[in-house]
Amino acid sequence: MIVPVVQPADLAGLLGSLDRQSLRLDEFEVVVAVPASAGPEATGPTVSAGRRPNLRIVADETAASEAELAAAAIRRATGDWVLTVRPEDRLLPRSLELLTVEAPEADLVVGRSVGLAGAFTDPVVFGLAASTEDLLAAAVREPAVLIRRGLATAAPVAVLPGGRAPLLAAEPAVAVLADYPALDLRGRGRWQPEPTSDPSLLSGAVADRLRSLDTQHQPVSLAWDRPTLRWTDGRLQIEATGRVSGLAAGDPEPAGVLRVREPASGAELILPARTQWLSAGDADGARGVRLQADLDPRSGWNGRPLDSAIYQLYGDLVAIGIRAQAPLRGGAPSGAVLDGRPVGVVTIDDRLHLDAGCVRASLVQQAEAGDASITDSARGTLLRLTLPRIVAEPGTELAGEIGLGGLRVPARIVEQDGVGVLEAYVSGLSGQVRLSTRFGTARTPLDLLLDVSPIGRMQVIPQPVAAPKAAPVPPKVAAVPAKAPVAKPTAPKPAAAAPKPSAKPVGSAAVLTAPRTAKAVYRRIRRLIKSPTQ
Repeated sequence: MIVPVVQPADLAGLLGSLDRQSLRLDEFEVVVAVPASAGPEATGPTVSAGRRPNLRIVADETAASEAELAAAAIRRATGDWVLTVRPEDRLLPRSLELLTVEAPEADLVVGRSVGLAGAFTDPVVFGLAASTEDLLAAAVREPAVLIRRGLATAAPVAVLPGGRAPLLAAEPAVAVLADYPALDLRGRGRWQPEPTSDPSLLSGAVADRLRSLDTQHQPVSLAWDRPTLRWTDGRLQIEATGRVSGLAAGDPEPAGVLRVREPASGAELILPARTQWLSAGDADGARGVRLQADLDPRSGWNGRPLDSAIYQLYGDLVAIGIRAQAPLRGGAPSGAVLDGRPVGVVTIDDRLHLDAGCVRASLVQQAEAGDASITDSARGTLLRLTLPRIVAEPGTELAGEIGLGGLRVPARIVEQDGVGVLEAYVSGLSGQVRLSTRFGTARTPLDLLLDVSPIGRMQVIPQPVAAPKAAPVPPKVAAVPAKAPVAKPTAPKPAAAAPKPSAKPVGSAAVLTAPRTAKAVYRRIRRLIKSPTQ
């Protein structure tokens, strides 16, 4: 591993990806070349050759450019093969292992890089049929190329992309690793390949190929309809129809590939696809296209099964200067039990995903009440649920759980007539509980209920569909007529009092009203009369 460091950079991320390689640390070395004037801080604070027996840091007095630093590192390298990377690059876990698998039969091994922007990626790295000139052009241009050390030593400054033309003088044999990415270049931003430094060293066919790859093409758009999915002999067969626009009349027809991407690590599996063009193009240049591909989770990556993870599926169209990418739309949930491991098809945000190991959702995501049967036996009440969407191999017995509301009981999936059948012994009190399953590491609720009658009879019924809540309707308010003015009630006039008879006898003197002083004197006299001292 050759790492020229022109400007100070932290190598912790790159070295971390090397620590996760499937090759042992004693099977590869890392030579970091820095200008002597850069000092110890050139490689970041976390890098120390003393703690890494396979790491060497070379400080060169004369080298300054990236090519000169790479040459200085190659002169001190001891490995049989050379791979040059930048500090911001990352390797995927099996990159070195799979590159060296292709190496014995070749002098140059071209790897595919992920994280590239634009449509300039060479179609060769997708495993499409290519001539010798096409392979040589890819070896000159692509960033991830494993080079036999003897070839690199003869021209140590010619190991970088765009500058490898001198290597072709030895007529090297070229191989391609298309199944697994060699480098993750997302740290480079919107990096694009360098132009060839000395085209005069190239043959006419190789130079023409490089010019075609560097030609800017108008954007090409692609959209897929919902695909048809079917499991056959342990392989997921995918057929999708879509429309592509932006192709010019003289453009070659792009070839289709199925891209299986694990988002967490950036690992991508590229599988060839059968491409059928359905129309010659309409007035807007749009054409119909059909893509058919097979995905075998047991041997997808060089005979090895896919790791347990979620993988998003894309249908891509690639040609010289053209790379149209579009995710496949989600489909009905299905799955299979392959070599004792569950593999499911799930839809996330209307995009199709393969769930190897069922880490996102249980293998049993959907079932019908009509496929269930319940029988009593000496061992208990046995629930059997046929799963026509789950393919099972003969002899399958996959352990899991079924949930009865909050109760979890053991369950298993066995094979019957090529499909899975869920079996579990169930019990419960009178009432209804919702069923759920866990086959894999995730639990998923089903739209089914276990209904237990008061006398203990059990049956599986669909969960009622909740009626959508209607928008509240404001109460109707009756119109109130305008009130007529109400006359205020008038108090009846009191009847005229009858004339009081005069208290004065005829001929008597007039009665004078006693003044207030007289009344006070009267009250005082009465108190004196009532006094006990009288």
